[in-house]
Amino acid sequence: MAQRNTPRAGATGATGAQALKPVWAVLLRTFPDLHVAVEDVIADGDRAVFRNTVTGTHLGEYKGPMAARPARAARERGL
Repeated sequence: MAQRNTPRAGATGATGAQALKPVWAVLLRTFPDLHVAVEDVIADGDRAVFRNTVTGTHLGEYKGPMAARPARAARERGL
């Protein structure tokens, strides 16, 4: 039997879009020019997967202090 991902409550008890709002708030403070480009979308029945590229300039604090280093561009590709 295939295992399906089910929405889980975050630390605040929120699920779905409400659970993602604080995550995006932190990301947009850290990478104010954050851009997500969806490269491909494949759907089959009630399942879908996408490939994306995320780019932005690291200008803020993320997972700890930024230390004394210049801003830098970041790029991440995901599936």
